[in-house]
Amino acid sequence: MSASSILAYEFLRHAKEFLDAAARLKEGKPFLSHPTFYCVLHSIELSLKTHLAHAGFARAKLASKAYGHNLAELLKAADASGTLGRSSLNAFDRRAIVFGAEDYAKKCFEYPEFMVSTYSIGKWLCIARKLTGSAESVISSQTSSRVARP
Repeated sequence: MSASSILAYEFLRHAKEFLDAAARLKEGKPFLSHPTFYCVLHSIELSLKTHLAHAGFARAKLASKAYGHNLAELLKAADASGTLGRSSLNAFDRRAIVFGAEDYAKKCFEYPEFMVSTYSIGKWLCIARKLTGSAESVISSQTSSRVARP
């Protein structure tokens, strides 16, 4: 297994863990909005990084200032890499990610005085599910295509 495949699997595993945490926080105590928003947006970040790692981006590049926690740049790069073709992201989802990118990069979801999202947690969870699902699909297709070859 290549280094980029291993990295993609690591990002996907973490993305799913953060998505699961966000869903459980929402169901268990919906008033804990800051941790819930942080977890779901971090899942989105890691899902986008899964797509990019699958496309060959190295860990150092994904951790760079250009990408790091910048959801808008990660989305743009994932679109350019062609790996988002399997996602069901629509124009609204993409605008939401770009809109939330600035707040997420400024850590607005980690500190109470900065809560600014106007999108519901349900919408963010839906976007995160689309991205983790498409990331899993991209990785699965790579694995199955390798297995199918003689």
